[in-house]
Amino acid sequence: MENNQTSPQAPKKKLVRSKTNKWLFGICGALAEEYGVDPLLVRLLFFFLGFWLYVALIFISVNPDAPAQ
Repeated sequence: MENNQTSPQAPKKKLVRSKTNKWLFGICGALAEEYGVDPLLVRLLFFFLGFWLYVALIFISVNPDAPAQ
């Protein structure tokens, strides 16, 4: 037997830039408000992930491939 009834879902909340936590356009503040964490933690996470991404890209572009054996 099939269940054709759908459960009521809460309307999807649209992610918008924060008006109160606005260091860099309110993006990290909006993510922090959405997930209920401190905006400073989100900013630090973005900073360190971005930093290591750039380090990895520089390392990949500067170092040649290993020679085939």
